[in-house]
Amino acid sequence: MKFSPYCLLLGTVLTQQACGSSKPHNKPDTQLATPAGETANRAGRESVAGTIELLIQSLRAKEYRAVFEQFLDPKDVAKFKERSESLDEMAKEFGDSDKPQRLLTALLAVQGTKPTFSEKDTLATFPVPPGVDAPRPVKFKRVDGRWYIKN
Repeated sequence: MKFSPYCLLLGTVLTQQACGSSKPHNKPDTQLATPAGETANRAGRESVAGTIELLIQSLRAKEYRAVFEQFLDPKDVAKFKERSESLDEMAKEFGDSDKPQRLLTALLAVQGTKPTFSEKDTLATFPVPPGVDAPRPVKFKRVDGRWYIKN
């Protein structure tokens, strides 16, 4: 029995799709990269969905300094430090306000939804559903392969 090259190619493609290809893709990963409860790790931070999950965990644990250190763009954190603003003070002020709860509510509302990507897939925008107490869409920016909250 003879097989044409097209049949072999089709079989290879279907096998890769069924088993999962080992080749990386260039599209941003919007699937959850880490299970709930796992500590922040590189795999979770390389996925916008994983970043949202880890940020939610930090907000629920009231780890506001970690929110500033791990989820704000390092350039912004450097600016705060240049102005002699203490991350501990900023975290305390943040925690004493309604901002953590509003951010958590917005993140929970967009968790599991697909963002709109722009700027060469370095900006992910999640529209906030009506009725959620968030003044604007939730945005994440990718810097050096990691996602940081933009707003």
